[in-house]
Amino acid sequence: MSFERTGSIFSGLAGAYVQREAHVVSLFPYAFPDENALALRARRMTATDSYPRSELSSLLEGYQRRLADLAGLEGSSNRAADQARRLAEANSLAVVTGQQAGLFTGPLYTIYKAVTCINLAKRLEAKTGQPVIPVFWVASEDHDFEEISHIKLLQGEKTVVITMTSRPDEDRFAIGHRTLPEDLAVTLESFLSHLPQSEHRLPWEETWHRLLTGPTGPHEHFAALLHKLLGPYGLVILDPLLSGLKQLPRCASFFASVLENEVSLREGLSRGVEQIRRLGYTPQVEKGPEETSLFYFHQGRRLAILRDGRGYRLRGAEITFSRDELLDLAQRQPDLFSTNVVTRPLLQDQLLPTTAYVAGPGEIAYFAAYRDVYRAMGMEMPPIVPRLSVTIIEGFVDKLLERYALSFADVPAGLEGRLREELAAQDELGIGALFEELESQVRAAYLPAVERIARWDRQMGNLAEENLDRVIAQARFLRQKVEHRHRQRCQDKRNHFRKVELHLWPGAPQERVYNIFPYLLKYGSSLIETLLEAPVEWLDSHCLFRC
Repeated sequence: MSFERTGSIFSGLAGAYVQREAHVVSLFPYAFPDENALALRARRMTATDSYPRSELSSLLEGYQRRLADLAGLEGSSNRAADQARRLAEANSLAVVTGQQAGLFTGPLYTIYKAVTCINLAKRLEAKTGQPVIPVFWVASEDHDFEEISHIKLLQGEKTVVITMTSRPDEDRFAIGHRTLPEDLAVTLESFLSHLPQSEHRLPWEETWHRLLTGPTGPHEHFAALLHKLLGPYGLVILDPLLSGLKQLPRCASFFASVLENEVSLREGLSRGVEQIRRLGYTPQVEKGPEETSLFYFHQGRRLAILRDGRGYRLRGAEITFSRDELLDLAQRQPDLFSTNVVTRPLLQDQLLPTTAYVAGPGEIAYFAAYRDVYRAMGMEMPPIVPRLSVTIIEGFVDKLLERYALSFADVPAGLEGRLREELAAQDELGIGALFEELESQVRAAYLPAVERIARWDRQMGNLAEENLDRVIAQARFLRQKVEHRHRQRCQDKRNHFRKVELHLWPGAPQERVYNIFPYLLKYGSSLIETLLEAPVEWLDSHCLFRC
């Protein structure tokens, strides 16, 4: 297994950020990648003693042990729990990332975010000499079930979609308030039927079957799998719906503070959005004039809190609050409140001494608008570090690249042009030139007769022209048939090019389409261990991972 560095595949604002283009970097308080900036942030976090380190550490340590039990790892050492315990130390720091709770861990990039988080935490700990804890924030409060309900696998020469069903009575429920589908076993069997047989499969099969009943919902199913996968490397998983978390004083005061500072938050976001627009990019987040930055849990459903005159109302429900009522609820019952895409990172950084946040390209575009949002809450946005970006190139695909003198850079734009070149090189008949010459000869033979007939009789001249068109059409029909037979003879080449595209760029970056487990079952834990060796210095690039 080996890495090769190539140009970043991030585009738009995120692409400009990883390339350190000054006009985009200026939107962020810290430059990337700058170890001095990370060290400065670490010193600032160390000097801030108001984080609930001890209380949060206790909650997270207990949660890592629950995840280990769910995954069947009870009795074994629990490095994630050990790391959670270290968070209680007075000078502890955190590197944070997060993602929705995707089915069977979702697409590959979820794993790459977690791996980057672990790598960066290890690097910062070595530099600062302080405990640096890698934390993965599970987006259990998100209610977009469609986004997490399916994964894609490559089966032969086609992509297969595995889907988890939802319950109609749980519409708009947060993922963490949903129950596991009753037919999850059917989903699992479909998943298993498309996975390779290998020596690494049985332990994971046992885990997947065990998780049919233990977790409280899709979020814990996801968290338990991620814990088994990366807990041994110290990844601490945080669920914002974890019992007791929102009862921490910092959480209750946070929701009230968001409501009290709503005008400043909205104005800060507007400034950030306008800056992005002036740079020629499309903002990833905008808010309507009546939208606040919070949701409210009502009868299980997660509903947006909207301004309504001097008070508030819930979208989709006939429920209103005065300002004082909502502020009082935020203080007394913080479990009723949930952050949105703007305030989620703010809550994260109220609870954790975040020294860096590991972001995907979409998140980078979001954070570009948030500098003044943080300031509105008296906070500073942390350094934003791009996640590891990877394409896995298996041996048989690498051989095809070599056979046809292709590089990875050829693949994103499509290989049809290169395929035509290959087919043309195999065309000993010279089909194109042969039929172009034939058509030219037919025209040369026909046109003098057509012209003489037209001078003799216009109507017969028109018929002669139609006759020429029919002869040319027949010649072109023959050309199509000959080309079709040539393509049949070249089908192996077509299959090879199609295989390269399906494996490396199936209509989008591989990391955004496929799931980790087919690769993990083929290559075992060495796959993860090698990913954990990816150089942090390459985060501004794309990595080709040959295995």
